[in-house]
Amino acid sequence: MYYHVDYVGAPRNTKWINVTQTQQMFEQLSLAYDYGIQRMWILNVGDLKPMEYPIQLFMDMAWNPKEYTQQTVTDHTRCFFRTVLGDSVAEEAASIYNRNCQYMARVTPEMLDAQTYNVATGEWRKVADDYARLERRALRLFAEIPEEARDAYRQSILFPVQAMANLYDMYYAQAMNKVLADANNPDANEWADKVAQCFERDAQLCHYYNKVMAHGKWDGMMTQKHIGYTSWNDDFPHEMLPLVAMWLWRLNITSVRRLRLIPSGVSIPTMVVHAVR
Repeated sequence: MYYHVDYVGAPRNTKWINVTQTQQMFEQLSLAYDYGIQRMWILNVGDLKPMEYPIQLFMDMAWNPKEYTQQTVTDHTRCFFRTVLGDSVAEEAASIYNRNCQYMARVTPEMLDAQTYNVATGEWRKVADDYARLERRALRLFAEIPEEARDAYRQSILFPVQAMANLYDMYYAQAMNKVLADANNPDANEWADKVAQCFERDAQLCHYYNKVMAHGKWDGMMTQKHIGYTSWNDDFPHEMLPLVAMWLWRLNITSVRRLRLIPSGVSIPTMVVHAVR
C-alpha cells in the first residue's frame, strides 16, 4: 500500500500543513489491511515537520492494525498528545487537533478561496466563526501548556489553527468586499483593509514558525505557497495579495499609495477601483 499525507497533483497540491483527518486515515488503512494488503505499507509524507501525528498513527497501525477501532481511534490521538504535551492538557489538545482536522476536511487551504462558501446565506460567516472559536480554544489551552512543551504545541496545534482561521478571515473579507463593491457600497473599503491585514498576518505567522519558534529550529518548513492557486501547479509568484475592489474619493496614484493596502515586498495584483465624484 502506498499512502499519501502530502500530495502533489490535481485539483490542488496539499503540501503546506497537515490536512489528514484521523478517522478517515484509520478507516482507509483498516480497509486496506482487511482486504489483504498486509506485507508492505509505504507512507509519502513530503516534509516531515507538519506530519508528525499522521506518521505516528501510520506506524502504530502498521505494527498493530487492530489495536484501535473506528470508535476508539481518538484514544490514539490523546495518547500521542499525552506523550508530547503532558497528561493535564492531552484531552483538550486532542479535541482541538481533531476539530481542526474536521474543518480542514471541508476544504484544504490550497483549495480555499472567496467563492468557496456563500455570503448571502450566511454560510461564509458561519465557517469563519467556527475557526475563530477554535482559535480562541487553542489560545486558552496554550496558557496551560508547560513551558518546555510550548514550541511543540505551537507547531502541532496552535499554528495550524491560527493559520487556517486567518485564511478563512481573509477570504471571507475578500468575498464581502466583492459583494459590497458590486452593490456600489463604499463599506467595501473596510473589507479590503481586512484582506490586507490578514495577508500580512499570514506572513507574520509563517515567519514566527520559521525564524522564532524553537529558536529557528524548523526554519523553512512553512515557506510552501498556499495563497493564489488557480490549478494544481504552484508555479506562480509567491503569495500574492488577493484581488480587492476600492472606492476612492479622488482617483489618483497618490490616493492608492496612501491606502497602504499592499505590504512591502509583495506583488501588487490588478485592482478594481471605483471613483466617487
